[in-house]
Amino acid sequence: RTTGPPGSGSRNQLRNWCQHTVSRTVPCKVHNGTETSVQRVLGCRWPGPCAKVISYRTVIKPLFKITYKQITSLEWRCCPGFVGDECHEECLNCTSFNDMNSRINAIESKIRLLEE
Repeated sequence: RTTGPPGSGSRNQLRNWCQHTVSRTVPCKVHNGTETSVQRVLGCRWPGPCAKVISYRTVIKPLFKITYKQITSLEWRCCPGFVGDECHEECLNCTSFNDMNSRINAIESKIRLLEE
């Protein structure tokens, strides 16, 4: 399954999007033989005095088991160096930037508590 990049932007905006291969395991129901049983049938389908007659019929029921299958698909995500909902924000080293940003926010909130 292939999906396109979100939105319909210019060619310049689409360069921020890259396809990534994603694998996941999904359950699948597969045929696993049959089960045969005998079922008692009361009465009869034809006219006549057979109310006391007991008949039997054979019932064949398919059996299924759950197996797991590996599915691979392509998804659009921000290319390396871009972040945000629309992949518009550039970021040379996003991991350290996000880490530093959260540390600064924590320090700022502690300073606000001290000022009160």
